[in-house]
Amino acid sequence: MSGDVHVRFCEGLRGWFPRATRHLELIGTSSAIYELNGDYAFGIFASGWCQMMDRASRKLCDTGDNVKALKSGRWLCHESCWTDCSQKAIEKCEPVDIACNGGIRLYAVPIFAGKNVIGSINFGYGDPPKDPQKLNILADLYHLKYDDLFRGAKTYDSRPPYIIEMAKKRLKTTAKLIGSMVESTQAMEALRENENQISSIFRSAPVGIGSVVNRVLNKVNDRLCEMTGYGESELIGQSARKLYPSDKDFEFVGQEKYAQIADHGTGTVETRWRKKDGTIMDVLLSSTPVDLQDQSKGVTFTSLDITDRKQAEKELNHAHEKILTILESIDATVYVADMDTSEILFMNKRMINDFGGDKTGDICYSAFRNNSEPCECCTNKQLVDEDGNPTGVRVWDDKNPVTGRYYINYDRAIEWTDGRVVRMQIATDITDLKKMESQLLQAHKMESVGRLAGGVAHDFNNMLNIILGNTEMAIEDIAPDDPVHGNLGEILSAAKRSADITRQLLAFSRKQTIAPKVLNLNDTIESMFRMLRRLIGEDIDLVWRPGANIRQVRMDPSQIDQILANLCVNARDAIAYVGKITIETGNTTFDSAYCETHQGFKTGDFVLLAVSDDGCGMDKDTMKNMFEPFYTTKGVGKGTGLGLATVYGIVKQNEGFINVYSEPDQGTTFRIYLPQYRADTKKPEKKTADKIDMDGNETILLVEDEPSILRMTRMMLERSGYKILAASTPGEAVSIAREHTDKIHLLMTDVVMPEMNGRDLAKKILSLHPNLKRLFMSGYTANVIAHHGVLDEGVNFIQKRVQFNNLDFLKNREMASIFILI
Repeated sequence: MSGDVHVRFCEGLRGWFPRATRHLELIGTSSAIYELNGDYAFGIFASGWCQMMDRASRKLCDTGDNVKALKSGRWLCHESCWTDCSQKAIEKCEPVDIACNGGIRLYAVPIFAGKNVIGSINFGYGDPPKDPQKLNILADLYHLKYDDLFRGAKTYDSRPPYIIEMAKKRLKTTAKLIGSMVESTQAMEALRENENQISSIFRSAPVGIGSVVNRVLNKVNDRLCEMTGYGESELIGQSARKLYPSDKDFEFVGQEKYAQIADHGTGTVETRWRKKDGTIMDVLLSSTPVDLQDQSKGVTFTSLDITDRKQAEKELNHAHEKILTILESIDATVYVADMDTSEILFMNKRMINDFGGDKTGDICYSAFRNNSEPCECCTNKQLVDEDGNPTGVRVWDDKNPVTGRYYINYDRAIEWTDGRVVRMQIATDITDLKKMESQLLQAHKMESVGRLAGGVAHDFNNMLNIILGNTEMAIEDIAPDDPVHGNLGEILSAAKRSADITRQLLAFSRKQTIAPKVLNLNDTIESMFRMLRRLIGEDIDLVWRPGANIRQVRMDPSQIDQILANLCVNARDAIAYVGKITIETGNTTFDSAYCETHQGFKTGDFVLLAVSDDGCGMDKDTMKNMFEPFYTTKGVGKGTGLGLATVYGIVKQNEGFINVYSEPDQGTTFRIYLPQYRADTKKPEKKTADKIDMDGNETILLVEDEPSILRMTRMMLERSGYKILAASTPGEAVSIAREHTDKIHLLMTDVVMPEMNGRDLAKKILSLHPNLKRLFMSGYTANVIAHHGVLDEGVNFIQKRVQFNNLDFLKNREMASIFILI
């Protein structure tokens, strides 16, 4: 127990002492008080028996030092009184009643000050033993004579039970009284300490502090005197008007400050004070009434000298005006935007002119990009490090969709006037440079293509014509059974292929002029379907699956012909013998959450054109290079490597993008996404993803061998409220299913995997969970999967491109049973 608490404890005992004497007269034994740490605070031995036993046990310790006596373990009465009784009462926070080593009983009560135990009080009660055997045991234990014990026990006056119970009640009351006295003392000391702290703060505060009644000063601290140059005696009793340079300043503060106090309970105002030497200073005053209900009791105030700050603000404003003049005069657009909210904080004059008005306060990606959500090209994340500190300049260029002009943009994170980190962009209009660059590049290209076209088309084509003409004539002059006839046929075939290569090369290199039209993909594809059938041959099935209510696109119809012709020819060449090519269309929408996890995808509404085959497929290395010009995996004479490059160029030219899904020996699916054409020029409303109801009751076993797809699909399902058991291999899925003792509601599995296909995996897991429902996923269309025989016709599945709106059928168990029960 600390010294202060010990003093308060002992002060409490002084008030208890008279009562202690009276209640001991009831029981005629002993009573003791212990502090929280076991210190013996107070004790009374009212009976000869207790005095005799305590002297004997103390003598057993063979030392006059209390500390050594306690450590000896032979101070038997103390062991009973503290260790076995009072300490237990403190630990349990409740009364304890035990048998004492000295032959009677002990009763202890904890002492509380508030909610905290600060000690305990006990007393002995009951008759000493009179049984000779027990007296002999006590005589041996305490090294006393039997006759002395016998006389002590015989002379002890017994107390009836009701006296003992009355004494226990008095002991509890005494414990409360002691605790109350200690608690009261603590409160008084805390109050004094608080008053001392307030007084210390008042004297040593770095700001001026004072109080007024009816605007007459009645108290000021040293700092206020230092600020004004007045002594304390010169201010006390004086009107506060003495501190103001004019009546106007004095009246303004009175009206403004007291109006704020009336509305908010406190008032803050900037004003001017005049020092004793006549110097004017800027001051920030903050005032609070002593009593909100009665302002006549006075108002306390703090005063802060802000002269230096005001001067710094003036200098800063002057510097700001100079910088603003520079920004307004440079031949570049400049704007500043909040990196968290995207709010535009500043635009220079050139920026205002280029974008048709001052957009300050608007959202930058809406005002400057016509976007309904943050731009994909936004550099915010690149401008600061993990701790939010600026990292330097990011330089990039693009064509602005609002002005239609090209800019080179210099983005940098800077500290704004209020301390927050913001993005500043300085952009130089390079439209004219772009045009010049484009013209220069086009001139170089046309020069190169001209050389190639002149050399190849004129000289090489002339030679090819000679070869072709003479070869054809030679073939007519020679009998079919002549051995040379076959050789000439090979020459003719090679020459034709060479001519085709030349034409493709010229077509790819030429800067083609297109005539875009608003069209319906279904109508355009149907018009060329017969031609496509003839192109791929009779051994391959060509299946057409048009989407319903297809959106419109705007592009040159001949480009659709080029895309389908190239993709269908590639698909035909990928099929060894018989097979199937499927052309599909549909509508799709991508939100920002989906695009964040799928590189190359764009947000918005698109029209899907998909071409799938069940041919040989492609490995990852092939897919990395498939769009490069002249890259081909076909044999010599079977491909030029220009087909997919042409498709890629057309799609990019029309602001679309391509997604390709393929695995060796499992076919290929090309998904081309073309932006929906919107006739009106109004800004589209911001799209929000449909919210999926979150049941949170179903457990789904998800199996997918591609880590990125597994993570993405798991994320979407968990966000929809489902519990996911994820496996990257079929073997891992079987292990999970075997070890999972609770119910698994649904198996969602990829179809094509290294160890086994999805159908075989489902059979294995069904043996462990007979009521399991199954849903197959694939990057191929249903027709491709069915043709491979991996799934039977009618089996339900979803495209591996899982979106939230694909998960509608999982909202409840009933719908899940309808769609995925097999």
